[in-house]
Amino acid sequence: MRNMVFSGVILALCVLLAAAGCVSQTNSPPVQATATPTATIPPGVTPTPAVTIATPDANATQTTFLSIAPATLSDAEKQDVTYLQESEKLERDLYAKFAQQYTSVPVFGNLAQIAGIYMTADNVILQRYNITNPELNDPGKFTNKKLQNLYNTFVDAGSTSLASALNAAATSEDMHIADLESALLRTDNADVKFIYRQELAFSRNSLRALSQTITAFGGTYSPTYLTKEYYNALIGSPVEPVPLI
Repeated sequence: MRNMVFSGVILALCVLLAAAGCVSQTNSPPVQATATPTATIPPGVTPTPAVTIATPDANATQTTFLSIAPATLSDAEKQDVTYLQESEKLERDLYAKFAQQYTSVPVFGNLAQIAGIYMTADNVILQRYNITNPELNDPGKFTNKKLQNLYNTFVDAGSTSLASALNAAATSEDMHIADLESALLRTDNADVKFIYRQELAFSRNSLRALSQTITAFGGTYSPTYLTKEYYNALIGSPVEPVPLI
């Protein structure tokens, strides 16, 4: 486990983008492919969305987190932390899986690389509050049965086409954003909120980039967990920086 978490300022000038317990208890609907490739894109040409996430420098985030005094975590807060940590692993594993299958679409590889950095965000919380790290399983393996079922569903859906893979990836970010928003309302710990806000900024920007990629391929993403109002406001707003306070 590393004592580092992500930070950094999101930039918009690079090429690609690069709740178990208390969180998101509803059953997950089947993943459906709503992103249909358009015939107007020449073969071999990959559309490039404008959203970018730069590889973060964790120094500022680590300094800020360690400056925030710890507080007692309730059982509900511990469950949230554990679930959200493993949920980040789901995203990393999903992107890595799709990156292997769709090698001509860099968004998956870029997301997998950045998610691999951001999934350590809760590690400092796990260490501080002596919570078992749930992300130590092999790729594609999860302790939480809901997450295991979701991963299997997403992979099965995404294996059928690029459009389905993009939609499955967007749905995973859609769910993670909704889970983070809910978890923020269930904690009053400043250090936990700080990390959740950072994770939220990353996931929101990830969904922006996935949505733009889906659109670039001639498709449309419809949110499953977020309200349409929330989603429309998100994709209609610019890329956001990772908060450092």
